[in-house]
Amino acid sequence: MKVRELLSSRGRIGRLCYLGLTILVGVTFELGSVLIPLLVSVVKPDWSFAGSVCLVVSLAFFCIYLGFILIVKRLHDVNISGWYCFFTNFSFMLGILANEFVRSHSLPIVWTCVAVALLLISLLVGFVLNIMLVFRPGTKGPNRFGERASTFRELFRKPV
Repeated sequence: MKVRELLSSRGRIGRLCYLGLTILVGVTFELGSVLIPLLVSVVKPDWSFAGSVCLVVSLAFFCIYLGFILIVKRLHDVNISGWYCFFTNFSFMLGILANEFVRSHSLPIVWTCVAVALLLISLLVGFVLNIMLVFRPGTKGPNRFGERASTFRELFRKPV
């Protein structure tokens, strides 16, 4: 797969490819967030904190972007619009924001229960959708988002 194809939201990817690339992005972020501060403190000790924070935040934004792209491509493989990726990621954020709003404004207990219910429902929705991305097979043959999804083997056979 070409880098341009990987960074674009067009196209489809299969289940194993999605799972493998998601794990690769997660491991890359974890290793980068540990190794970047170590390397910056050795190379440039005078700006180790600010430099490492900037580099780790940049890496985090890049990994989040790649995560969204992978979810969109996986949804395309299931013949679902990529806009549904917001349900997988932002449902949890909605519940947290509702909970924090109620806590910071000291509203009655009823609203606190509503916020907790929103949080639990959003966790459930996000969990179910993420599990669906891993286990639901894609459509066979071409669909409205393109040709058959690339398999994990085909991904690394194509020239970069």
